[in-house]
Amino acid sequence: MMLLAIATAWIAAGIAMIFLLHTSWRIIPMILSFGVGLLYLRGALGSLARRAGADP
Repeated sequence: MMLLAIATAWIAAGIAMIFLLHTSWRIIPMILSFGVGLLYLRGALGSLARRAGADP
């Protein structure tokens, strides 16, 4: 669940950058924050899938 919270925070930061940063400054940080958020989301979903598959 911690990975899911971190992923949500990174994606929320990317959304905040869309509205709070100047046009020329938001493109690269926005892409990077969405990318990091998606990596954490992938890890969280993989962890949840492995945990759900371990139950007999």
